[in-house]
Amino acid sequence: MITENFTLVNASGLKLEARIDRDESRATQPLVFIVGGFASEAFEGSMSQRALVPIFLKHGFAVMRMNFRGNGNSDGDVRHSTITAGLEDLHTATDYIKTLPWVEYVGISGSSHGSAIALAEVAEKPSLDYKFLILQSARIDLTDYYESNGAIDFKAWKRDGYTLSSGRLHNYSMYTDSLKYKPWEVAGRIRITTLIVHGDRDETCPYDFAVKLHGLVKSSELATVSGLGHKYDERVGEIIDGWLAKINRIYLDGQAS
Repeated sequence: MITENFTLVNASGLKLEARIDRDESRATQPLVFIVGGFASEAFEGSMSQRALVPIFLKHGFAVMRMNFRGNGNSDGDVRHSTITAGLEDLHTATDYIKTLPWVEYVGISGSSHGSAIALAEVAEKPSLDYKFLILQSARIDLTDYYESNGAIDFKAWKRDGYTLSSGRLHNYSMYTDSLKYKPWEVAGRIRITTLIVHGDRDETCPYDFAVKLHGLVKSSELATVSGLGHKYDERVGEIIDGWLAKINRIYLDGQAS
């Protein structure tokens, strides 16, 4: 296995640090891109990203991670991590993936805030022909996330520019930008194989949202993790591990379209 560290530059001129882990002995292999949560350092900080890397590698996938703007050593301000900004950063990565001759096909995995970015990418105007989607502790409806938070004073937020949510500062643009996206309207457009993993004690991203999403995405499977809140634990990895074995049977036996 080799690890390649490199820097990409997005459309706004921001430098974004990226990493690919892969089996260099293989002439070709599939790749999965991991989109982490809000203020989530991709390489050493985020357990939901780090713990999945060996699982994907085990099943023959190369893994690409990137510190989106404001995370790790990437340029930018994490407090302005809107969905639109996330998509701009993601498209910087997908443009790079298109140049890699060894990539057979691509899947995308999003957790928490990253799920909103992954869903918008796949459901609206995908920049790649994705073969599968994984949504973990999905916080896809940011508008509801903010509006249902009784602790947020919207007038003060608009006036001051920032508010504190879940211990982190969010710029008001994160709310106004979220209004442009209609996840419940576009989710039904998803046709690729999808896994939704969600804890039934998640108070940050209600479990009911996962059930609703599963009902809209006809090609999805919902895996419920009993007693789990808004975090990663080894049971999530075990579920994804088992699910990837099915993906291997579909695509790695030469049946990929």
